[in-house]
Amino acid sequence: MSQLSQEQIFIPDTSYTDEHIQGDTGLAIIRRRPTGFLSDLEIDGQHHAIYELIANSLDEIALMVSGTGLIQITLCLDKTNGTYQVVISDNGRGIPLTKMYPAVTSPHWSGKFGSSAYGTSAGLYGLGMKAAAGTANRFRIISYRVGEGSGSLFVERGAHNELIDLDMTHVHRRGVTYIWEPDPSIFQKISEYAEGGFEITLSLLKKYVFFRSYPIQFKLVDGAVDDRVWSCTNKELETLVDGIHSHGHTIWEEATHDRDDWIRHYWNVQRPWAFRHRFSKVIKDTGGLEDYIVNINYAKFSEVGGRFGMVNNVPIDEARSDHFKVLNDQLIDFLGGCIQDKSIREFFLSSYRLPVHLAVDVKFQGAEFRGTTKEGFVSPVFREIYRTDLNIYFKSDEGKELITTLYGFLEQDIIQRYKQSQKLATNFKGNFRLFESLNYPDNHIPATAKDRSRAELFLVEGKSAGGSRKGVDPEIAGQYVLGGKPLNAIRTGMTPEQIRREVLTKNDKKNWIYQDIFTIIGWDARNPGSAPNYKNVFLLTDADKICPSRS
Repeated sequence: MSQLSQEQIFIPDTSYTDEHIQGDTGLAIIRRRPTGFLSDLEIDGQHHAIYELIANSLDEIALMVSGTGLIQITLCLDKTNGTYQVVISDNGRGIPLTKMYPAVTSPHWSGKFGSSAYGTSAGLYGLGMKAAAGTANRFRIISYRVGEGSGSLFVERGAHNELIDLDMTHVHRRGVTYIWEPDPSIFQKISEYAEGGFEITLSLLKKYVFFRSYPIQFKLVDGAVDDRVWSCTNKELETLVDGIHSHGHTIWEEATHDRDDWIRHYWNVQRPWAFRHRFSKVIKDTGGLEDYIVNINYAKFSEVGGRFGMVNNVPIDEARSDHFKVLNDQLIDFLGGCIQDKSIREFFLSSYRLPVHLAVDVKFQGAEFRGTTKEGFVSPVFREIYRTDLNIYFKSDEGKELITTLYGFLEQDIIQRYKQSQKLATNFKGNFRLFESLNYPDNHIPATAKDRSRAELFLVEGKSAGGSRKGVDPEIAGQYVLGGKPLNAIRTGMTPEQIRREVLTKNDKKNWIYQDIFTIIGWDARNPGSAPNYKNVFLLTDADKICPSRS
């Protein structure tokens, strides 16, 4: 092998200097890479920006005495310009005026670092309001503070003014108002959000109020906000903002929201509840857990149940998150004590999947979530406190009655599934992951058609591949997000019997995705000829890393 000469080794490179090392500050960071802070730049991304502002107001209202808070959200349809403005007002404490500038314009500035201001806030990084301000065509925030007066900041495409001291000394109110208009140079499908895409925001509001009463109103105004709201610096601004809310047409409010009807629709439950139980606990001096609310529902002939949860007002539906997993494990342990037959009890404890619908709300100080999108919640400290308290509850008279009653509904299903598992174990010699132990697949949006011959399932590689589902007929088209491509489980020369054994292999996580797909489709190893849930299945992934000889 040839040797490099000294001249070749030490030739200086003058094309890369310190001038090439640059940085962004403030909102320029958001505008340069908006997808680093928002879910996407279409309808979901617009919702995400608006959600960050609503979440700030919600955190404030959660601290107030019940019945004294109010959040008003008004969507102004600016059809002339093909855009919209959203106006969000709360009557919380307001942002301290001396820190308003960094709170709005500087990433990682927030009142949510620590527990002194917001013990159970959803905020983690001090990015939420900045993500909204940085991606706005125009953005204005007005803060009313008791004893401090009021102030405002205006941001236009990332450029902002200094704090304006509003001439509103007469005002005896408090809280924050946000006025946000999406930037068309950043977002796509702006008019689509205004024409109906805002339903995604309404859906989130309905989640917020399922467990707890947060007075929220959502209104529509047919027309743009008055241009004066962007520049006014006197008492007229208060009149302009109040006029926007008062002239809006209410399309949803918490006061008339039917929670039971909503949750049944959310879980797609057609039958009436055969069993319902709710319990809650306020906990003090536990090192973080402030309180929890648990709803346990069961509908006859339900096979997989459902999950819906909130952790510090963040929707977390993932079954493997601790607020579900610990509760599920406790239910299994105590229900297992009702089973006399040793074999059935062993099957139940190891493989049975509770066909119940669990809704759980948790307030936990300093909660950490998985990823910036906060799709999961795992905390060893929380698990220990929560498990201990649930254990105490299930040993109480009320808890014992709950377990006994619920077991009465599940007993026949447990026995039937046990017998089926014995038959399946005989056929596959025990080398499989029991279908009864499958988690209900995450990221599955089912088609709703009663005529399943019309239903089609789209398997997409990731959330971005799934898109916003705008224009998709939800009755016909179901979707399952794979979370990446599944590993190939089939090798050349395998027989159908070997393939079935491979994809049913116990404890092999690389094949669980196939088993979840089977659950969604409705393929049953016990009855391979059973009618499927979907007529057609489409696999939508990129072509990279797929071996043509095996695909």
